[in-house]
Amino acid sequence: MNFTKEEMVNMIYALSESERNCLVTSRIYYQCYPNARPPRIEAFQKLKERFEASGNIGYSKKKIKNRRVTSEENELNILLWLEENPQDGEREGMILRNLEWGSILFT
Repeated sequence: MNFTKEEMVNMIYALSESERNCLVTSRIYYQCYPNARPPRIEAFQKLKERFEASGNIGYSKKKIKNRRVTSEENELNILLWLEENPQDGEREGMILRNLEWGSILFT
């Protein structure tokens, strides 16, 4: 279940009141915020672990690098090299030109 930042802050307040006991925290949270969505005990445990490890309540998003960098110059260089050296493959041309393997999109 995804919680809003305000809900997670309220959960941290409840954790601090219960001295980091997740079972007691859930009861305190229910008493303090009766109209809020009731989180499960596992949600308090995960939030506590994340907060203790990083001091942050936010989710850590994985950064995905775009490894394929295509440019017309790279493609043109490889195609010209292949035309001059048909016995060799595109991989050898990319190695000689210091290009990454995934940097050229062949269709």
